[in-house]
Amino acid sequence: MEDRLVTLHRRSSTSAPRLLRFAALSLDAMLAFLVAVALRVFLGAGAPNETIGAALLPAVFDLRLIGLTLLLVWTRDVPFGHSPAKWLLCLTVTDLNGRRVSLGRRLLRALVGVIPLATFAGNFEERVFGWRVVSYAPSRSGLAMRTALTAGAAVFSVTWAFQTVRPSIGTGDAQKLVAVLMRDPLLPRTLGEPMDFDVGSVTRRARQRGAAGRASFRLRIVGPDARQEMVVHARRIDGTWTLEELTDIEITTTRVDTPDVARR
Repeated sequence: MEDRLVTLHRRSSTSAPRLLRFAALSLDAMLAFLVAVALRVFLGAGAPNETIGAALLPAVFDLRLIGLTLLLVWTRDVPFGHSPAKWLLCLTVTDLNGRRVSLGRRLLRALVGVIPLATFAGNFEERVFGWRVVSYAPSRSGLAMRTALTAGAAVFSVTWAFQTVRPSIGTGDAQKLVAVLMRDPLLPRTLGEPMDFDVGSVTRRARQRGAAGRASFRLRIVGPDARQEMVVHARRIDGTWTLEELTDIEITTTRVDTPDVARR
């Protein structure tokens, strides 16, 4: 009976194409890198309230995260005999008889996998160690689950990308903050009246330092005597944006009777 099951398994699975294995490896590497970046954010290794989007670039140059990523990639098949990407692409590791490889041999395979030659040099693993990566046809429920997960991942990726490129604060909220700022009695004394303002570039969420609940944008306030340019930093508390600080403040005289202006 066991031999018959092994024969049926051999007929329903074949050695995986090298290109498909490389696709699984690439996807696993990306997943491992994102897991490492997520750990950086949630364990507080980055800046306070740093988002995953803001942490991606520094993570590329973080040797500890690179090491963790490589460790996750090398041990990706150890827990279940197949990595998340292998499962998604209907790949698994078996012995030459089509049976699941034991935990000890999976650990050995992880050590062998450190050498790239062991993965891509023809039938090296099969000839020397007696295991191979096979592809198989999933059941209907398995196919439905893979389809649902793929669709969910696609929706999440699009949503995450959209959120990271969005401005850190909306135009309306920025204008409300400017209206509060212009109530400062020192401004009309410095710039004159009437005053007008122009909200400039708004920092994208992915580039906002301490992005959770924070925003920044450039602001120019112009009066008959002078103009003031600055970067406004805001923070959202209980759903309401409040002014946090002003930086890079520059005041330029605009009166025509000023010598500096007359020379222009």
